[in-house]
Amino acid sequence: MISKKATLCTLPNENASSIITAETVNKLLNTPYFFNLDRIELVYIPETFDVDTFYGYIKKNTTTLISIKFCDAISQAYKNSLEETAKEILFTQNRQYKTPLIDFAGISHALHNPLFCAFCHDQGNDSD
Repeated sequence: MISKKATLCTLPNENASSIITAETVNKLLNTPYFFNLDRIELVYIPETFDVDTFYGYIKKNTTTLISIKFCDAISQAYKNSLEETAKEILFTQNRQYKTPLIDFAGISHALHNPLFCAFCHDQGNDSD
């Protein structure tokens, strides 16, 4: 089987917010093959990324493993929003979607570690 993987990576020294805009998520979600990917890695993502819209997709996603690493320059307010999203994911009983890996500078171990374990568990289930 051929793995279908996509990586969207901005370099930390670039002006990432000019590459990743508020419309990036909508463009991704309107790309037909996006929903058929086995794995998506988003790296050095700035806070211009519409995480709320993407979270809507995550809650329906049963196919794709998603890993998102945000850039270090995101604001505290954005970090707080990401923490709330991570908590909502972790505290959802009987998740019917693939657990995403969400990472950013300052995420607590209490959030990151169980999120990572759930992500790895979902990844392991893909090999069945």
